Parts: sequence; structure tokens; C-alpha cells
Amino acid sequence: MAEIFELRRARNPRPIPLPRSAMMVAASLGLSVPSTFTHFRLRRRRKGTEVWLTTAPAMRHERDGTTVVVPFEMNLSAEKGEWPPTFEEARKWVRAYAAGHGLVLGEIVPERQRHPKPSREDRRLLKEGGCREGWLGSDVPELWAEAMVRCQHPGGFCGQDGFCHYGDCRMEMRPEKEAVSEE
Repeated sequence: MAEIFELRRARNPRPIPLPRSAMMVAASLGLSVPSTFTHFRLRRRRKGTEVWLTTAPAMRHERDGTTVVVPFEMNLSAEKGEWPPTFEEARKWVRAYAAGHGLVLGEIVPERQRHPKPSREDRRLLKEGGCREGWLGSDVPELWAEAMVRCQHPGGFCGQDGFCHYGDCRMEMRPEKEAVSEE
């Protein structure tokens, strides 16, 4: 019997109710009010995990004769007073909330925005003022920048292939065995 109830709910989705304040802001800015939400995204806060509901970018706002397409977002955690402690629990909660309205929401996962960190040994050497030739090919911005600052080659080619072309750059060079490729 529960399957039939879920089927009826999925066929007749109910829109997630918007707070009056959001409706007033949308109306005052001339934005069209979304009919339904399509995605959610999560953020870590002190209180716990913050859940944001997002529409497809279909709201239009006329500004100086140009049309700007922006998504409409609503902070579901602040609206409902729910701050799940982990991302896993937040995903379960938001999917259950959306299922109660007959919706299936996709998650927006942001790309990794943090740079990789240097290893403990590299951090120690960097703090002591040292440098290694291996840093010329590093994907850690701090290490690559330090090695390029020490590069003495007039063209700065060392950062392109990760090997020192000058030979006297005040850095620890790789042993000859590593520098020469095996045939």
C-alpha cells in the first residue's frame, strides 16, 4: 500500500512552500517566483550542516535592457531550524524532505577549492629556507613558486618540464640517476 501512496505523490508533486519574506523580495526585485526546486547544496557551519535549495537558473531580471539569468536559493536549514551534524545526515534529511513533496533533488558538489598542502618534510625544508629541484614539477603552489623564484635560467624553462636547466640555482638537485631517464 505504501508503494501506491508514493506513486501518487510522485505523479502529483507539491511545490515546496516558500517563506513570505522570499516571495516579497522576489516580487520587489521583479523576479519570477520558482515553481519548484531542482537541486540542493550543503555547507559546514558552527551549528552543523546548512542546506540550501536551488532552482534551475530560469529567473530573469531586467537590468539596463539586459536579461540576467540567476538561480533562486532558499536556506532550508534556517527556515526549518534543522542543522544536521554531518553531511551524510543532511543528505538523508533533505532527500526525505523533498520526497515528502514528491520531488527528487540533485546535489550540487562544488569543485575542490583548496590547494594541496606540502608534505611534512617539504614544509620543514621550506621553513628552513631550503628548496628542491623536485619542486619545479610540484602541484603545490607554494613549493613551485619557491623553486621558480630560485630559478637562474634566463628563460625560466625549468618550471615547464620540472628539471633545472641552469645547474646553479641554490636548491637540492636530484641525484643523476633520477634525472636521467632509463632507456
